[in-house]
Amino acid sequence: DDRADFRGAFASLLDGQPDIEVVGTAGSLEEARRKLRGVDVALLDRGLPDGDGLGIIGELRAMSPGVRVFVISSTAEMIHPKDAIEAGADGMIDKMDAPQQIFAAIREPGGA
Repeated sequence: DDRADFRGAFASLLDGQPDIEVVGTAGSLEEARRKLRGVDVALLDRGLPDGDGLGIIGELRAMSPGVRVFVISSTAEMIHPKDAIEAGADGMIDKMDAPQQIFAAIREPGGA
């Protein structure tokens, strides 16, 4: 996410779970590209200062085979998730979902 406050709060929320470990966060595609290796689950934002988060999915899958990729978006962006799925995302997570829904999506192999 490009907003440091949201990114920090979201990472803290996830890291508070006993079975989830946040290994990195990024506010841009450039920053994310340095953190693609060894990722099990990636949460990507669409609106980054240097491009659309969908643009990094192929690189992410090449460097972390088996990674599960979710696009995190606001409710308004959730209306048309087709382009995210076509770009290779496993699912979508609404930023406004209840924390338990987000945790379940991350934990479940089938995704959201």
